[in-house]
Amino acid sequence: VITFLDAHCECTIGWLEPLLARIKLDRKTVVCPIIDVISDDTFEYMAGSDMTYGGFNWKLNFRWYPVPQREMDRRKGDRTLPVR
Repeated sequence: VITFLDAHCECTIGWLEPLLARIKLDRKTVVCPIIDVISDDTFEYMAGSDMTYGGFNWKLNFRWYPVPQREMDRRKGDRTLPVR
């Protein structure tokens, strides 16, 4: 297993084990933890959301996108299931 973290990331105790458990179930799985945010204006802590996922647009800008309704329906309320 290889992990890539941005230089600004700070991992807390227990962050890795749930990700490794998913990989153990299916070694082709790609996992990403929920990422909390600290405001660069106010230094306010803001909890991350499992209702969004990160990705790049065609200009290679990183953006947060909402999980589509079809995925929320497919997961039937189980937020631990992967987003396709």
